[in-house]
Amino acid sequence: EITDNKPSTRKGDKKQQDRLARAHIKMTEAWEEGTNGIVAAYTDTASIDGPVTLKTAAVIFPTLGTSATKNLPARTSVKGGELAAVRLALETALALPEPPPEHLRIFTDSQEVVKECRKSRSPSVEVRNIKKLASLLLARGTTTRIAWVPAHAGIPGNEEVHRLARASLLAPRDRDDTPSLQDHDHGYAPVRDRAPASRAREEDCNDGGYDPGEERAQIRQEYQSTLWEKLPPTPNPPLPRGFGRRAKVLLTRIRTDATLTPARIASWSRGKRSGTCTKCNMGAKADTFHLLWECPKYKTTRSKHRPSNIASLEGWTHPPGEEDKRSILRSLIDFIYEAKLDIFI
Repeated sequence: EITDNKPSTRKGDKKQQDRLARAHIKMTEAWEEGTNGIVAAYTDTASIDGPVTLKTAAVIFPTLGTSATKNLPARTSVKGGELAAVRLALETALALPEPPPEHLRIFTDSQEVVKECRKSRSPSVEVRNIKKLASLLLARGTTTRIAWVPAHAGIPGNEEVHRLARASLLAPRDRDDTPSLQDHDHGYAPVRDRAPASRAREEDCNDGGYDPGEERAQIRQEYQSTLWEKLPPTPNPPLPRGFGRRAKVLLTRIRTDATLTPARIASWSRGKRSGTCTKCNMGAKADTFHLLWECPKYKTTRSKHRPSNIASLEGWTHPPGEEDKRSILRSLIDFIYEAKLDIFI
């Protein structure tokens, strides 16, 4: 096994990632001070999109002062590039002078790489190459483990290899390493060229160069990019930071018209319930607009919290600009809590 069985970290959990980053830094500092024979390596990739797409993989061994970079094909997927970086780390470790390290720890900021390497029968040729290289290192007395670290969380090795990968994109390349514009046909070759292309693919498969897992990752990545382009612009911009989970849920329900007001619940009962507001004599439906903006029952509390420059409920739930957005939304939450309207939202 070249990976552990720890569960993946939830995406977007900034507090957990910061905690993991601090623990990782403390652990690697202990490795540097001790004599336990553990060597850490950090991998990353970088790319520049344009008429000619450039992609590189990089690895760095901070304690050994060793690093390496490798140019990647233009159509390499994100996961394929990260796997190539891990393979580069193993190849660099095999080329280290004797004696080899007792333990090699490769850290990547791609959870997909760890998941793919964890599979016992991965369809990826790159993963099989990684496991073969790890076996060669084991024969030399070096155990290999691949683990995940959060990206851009202040981990020195991860930040350094990211800068190295970006810098290698700007370095001058040999003519053979620079992809031509003809490489960007996206697989739609003319009919007369399809037979040679299929024969070339069969030859790549026989030579071990064709990777079905990588091709599947490329197709999935291109398909996802087209889906993102088709998505309409969101009418509700993301909430600013600083709100707890309960406040986020309330604000999201209000901004997306998904509140559980008496009027909304009455609409589900097919006329068996009345959605009229019972807090006032206006005879209006107890919907979000009525409860938050016009019900006289909450006039005093509403005036206490509503900012003076807010003239509509839309301006209160979707404040314009960026400077006072958090304070305006906070005033709305404070009004909801004091008026005890959260039970209707």
